[in-house]
Amino acid sequence: MKNKIKMQRIISLLFFCFNILVCFSQASLTKLNSIKEFDKFKSNPLSSQFSNVETVKVIYDLKSKKVYYINGNKYSLHFTFCVGELGYPSDLYLFNTRNYNSNTANRDYFLGNLSRIKGSNNWFLEISSSDKMKYNDIEKFFSIVTKSSFIKDSLKFYLNSFDLIQMNKTDSFHFRCIYSNEIFDKIEYQNIVKGYTVGVLKKYTNDMLKNNPPSSKDIILLDETPDFLPNVKGIIVSELQTPLSHLVILGKNRKIPILAFKNAWNDLKLNNLEGKMIDFHVTEDSFLFQASKDTEVYNSSINTSIHLKKDTSIKKIVAFTTIPKNGVSYIGSKAYNFACLKSISKNTLFSVPEYAFAIPFYFYEKHLQKNNISILIDELLSIPTDSITRINQQLKVIRKKIKNANVDTALIRMVTQNITSQNSFSHFKFRSSTNAEDLDGFNGAGLYDSKSAIIGDSIKTIEKAILQVWASAWNDNAFWERQYFNIDQKSISMGILVQRSFTDEEVNGVAITKNLYRKDFPGFTVNTQKGEAQVVNPKKGETSEQFILYNSSVVSVYGTNITADYITLSNLNENKPLLTKVELKKLYVALESIQFNMNKLWKSGWNTKICDVEFKFENKTRKLYIKQVRVFND
Repeated sequence: MKNKIKMQRIISLLFFCFNILVCFSQASLTKLNSIKEFDKFKSNPLSSQFSNVETVKVIYDLKSKKVYYINGNKYSLHFTFCVGELGYPSDLYLFNTRNYNSNTANRDYFLGNLSRIKGSNNWFLEISSSDKMKYNDIEKFFSIVTKSSFIKDSLKFYLNSFDLIQMNKTDSFHFRCIYSNEIFDKIEYQNIVKGYTVGVLKKYTNDMLKNNPPSSKDIILLDETPDFLPNVKGIIVSELQTPLSHLVILGKNRKIPILAFKNAWNDLKLNNLEGKMIDFHVTEDSFLFQASKDTEVYNSSINTSIHLKKDTSIKKIVAFTTIPKNGVSYIGSKAYNFACLKSISKNTLFSVPEYAFAIPFYFYEKHLQKNNISILIDELLSIPTDSITRINQQLKVIRKKIKNANVDTALIRMVTQNITSQNSFSHFKFRSSTNAEDLDGFNGAGLYDSKSAIIGDSIKTIEKAILQVWASAWNDNAFWERQYFNIDQKSISMGILVQRSFTDEEVNGVAITKNLYRKDFPGFTVNTQKGEAQVVNPKKGETSEQFILYNSSVVSVYGTNITADYITLSNLNENKPLLTKVELKKLYVALESIQFNMNKLWKSGWNTKICDVEFKFENKTRKLYIKQVRVFND
């Protein structure tokens, strides 16, 4: 009996291994007859912009008139399949040049992905956003895939690029189409920051976070995006995130695992684990939370104290006629990087906000000394760091003292002279520029405040704007973030970048000069939104536009075309693209120039550092302004 059972197990194992070998050895199918065949050949898309999509690559050979559904376990690229199975020359440049262009006579293949939203009957055919395939060819390709697969009338065509969206408006495809928002809206989870940790699972609302901060040994489950990032081991949040939100940026700085999971707050498994020690693991395309065998949580703290450079010898306003040497040490990172942007803008297609200058650290430090605020800071730093309530109370006292004291009249006079020496603008923005933000390894996104001043206004005064920005150096979130990174609190200093503000912007956005969704593949990741609606911290129910900006020379010789591969469209703009084709190209050229030149100015080597860029398109003129650049810490 035992031998019989043993033999059955061996036969089962051999049968399993045989199936695996068949799955990996069979390169393609000319028809896709069932979901089982799709499941055998499927793989995750090369780009991770959607966590809920699985795909099978498909090729139509224009000469032999054959369809090939490719085994993704064996070939991850159309090109490698064509070389390995169809005898195509091993020349990627030739392949891309011929097979992504608009001239059908010069093409060898139609190339696409047959995909579905996981666990659903939502199927779609996608071509590369860089593919210049004509309308008639798309219809032909769609018809071929429909007839050669079991999906039939359930199939839709994915309008993933600017050109395809416009083509559908002009020619109106004679088959059902799907937009990126329909795919994004069905996402159930996002792996925001990958990593592994052990901690105690606790549930928090935003109000609870403010009034009863969690322990540094907790993994917190949140019902919505938090206003700040507490010192915890990991985060599970029930709202999907944009890749450039403050939660994502600060979480990547800290390198703690973060998961966005729509049903997290009500998930039965998670709720059963509340108050217990759990293992929390976020990987590239999955996640795991389970009861832990560990009985103790170990804190991973940063032990090396960081002392920031602070030069108070500069006692006058800094104009940006040149890039100030060692400027970070006396006007802060934001103002220094702005001076670099202004220099770069002289030779490219973008502008920077006009009439900008910097208030150096000297005036902030003088304000602290003159009004005995330094004593309050010493008292703050003498409080044990586990006395969170006492520390937050003392921070409030410091902010109030800074805002209630008068600004040096000489400084007010200098600032007033600078902003009233022109007649074009009445609204100015006073922006924080510390030596503890926009740095390698410490982004500081959203920690400090920016305030507006209006010339001649009795409420939004220059003095009030300066005081509010200075006081924000001691915001609760700023203090605790510096504490987390073991930054010497006495070495922090606040400069101010002053620039004209925008009262009527058409589009605002943030861009990262890297493709965040596909490793080692070029492209810029861009988030935009209509008007002044927030991109990095949107209101509940607002969806910003997200896309990857490509230069089509990446895949073909036709390199003058810039294309956007959309992830979502703005629901404030009726789900239509916010930027025109010309504006996309203008933005691409600007980002390319900034990436190259900022690395030169930072002396960081050839494109070593990735840039985080804030931009605007002004209303009526549609002029491109670059407002800010800093290092992106990925």
